[in-house]
Amino acid sequence: MRSGRLLGSAHHVYGAVAAVSEGPAAITLSRGGAPKTYGHADANEDAVCFAFGEHGALVAVADGHHGARGAERAVEWLLRERAADWTEGDVPELRPAAWGDAAGTVLQAIHHDLLAQAHELRLAPAPTTLSLALVRPREGVLLHASVGDSHVFLARDAGASAHAASDLAWATTGQRGCAFAGDQYDGGQLRPEQWVVGCEPLADARAVLLASDGLSEVGIGVEDPAAAAAAAVDYAHRGGAGQDTGAPALEACRHLTEAALAAHRENRAGDNMCSAVIWLDDLA
Repeated sequence: MRSGRLLGSAHHVYGAVAAVSEGPAAITLSRGGAPKTYGHADANEDAVCFAFGEHGALVAVADGHHGARGAERAVEWLLRERAADWTEGDVPELRPAAWGDAAGTVLQAIHHDLLAQAHELRLAPAPTTLSLALVRPREGVLLHASVGDSHVFLARDAGASAHAASDLAWATTGQRGCAFAGDQYDGGQLRPEQWVVGCEPLADARAVLLASDGLSEVGIGVEDPAAAAAAAVDYAHRGGAGQDTGAPALEACRHLTEAALAAHRENRAGDNMCSAVIWLDDLA
């Protein structure tokens, strides 16, 4: 398995974009294009990761609240506890009929791990939103799960060099009141109505893109997040900045993050921003 991660606690420069790319996957992270106009604990509270192996690729984005440690621990948990099995093995829990229960178990485990972290440190919890996507090309499916208002986009071919992106989770999780892994809910559990889990076929799909709400926050991010995701895939499909870099996942990931940062500067209000992309043509 190959993997990479970017953690907000190490990236504090406005306008700078950190990037890691390998094979079919890329991730980017930025403090944002402008200062935040609301209260916050840490300068950059986002975290993002990827992993890929013989059987698939995993990406995840996390947007922490009341500190970076919750988001960072969530992506580290995924890399440590699930990434190898999910990307290298034939795992029964990844069959579409079983995914709903498996994803709920993972989200609940991360939720309890973040509460345990707070207890160990004798601090208040630092909850996080979390969106993850797992592509399994042999089965021809995208498996995804989200708690909170980060995004999972699936971009499909729409003729010529154009693509259309569907936002698979945000219309539900972002508009009904944001939930968080690691928050102190009555009963100590996340509830199934607080997350979105799904399975999508990969036919005609070009890329999977994830983004934190630095892309979409009202008065901060872009007006149409799905259109921004489609534009990023169009850009990468055409070869990026006039040249075929051989790394379309990186081109798309950078383009999506830069679109968010441009909106931050225009709105004179910023937010942390992270993105992740799986470019499906490059995933064996």
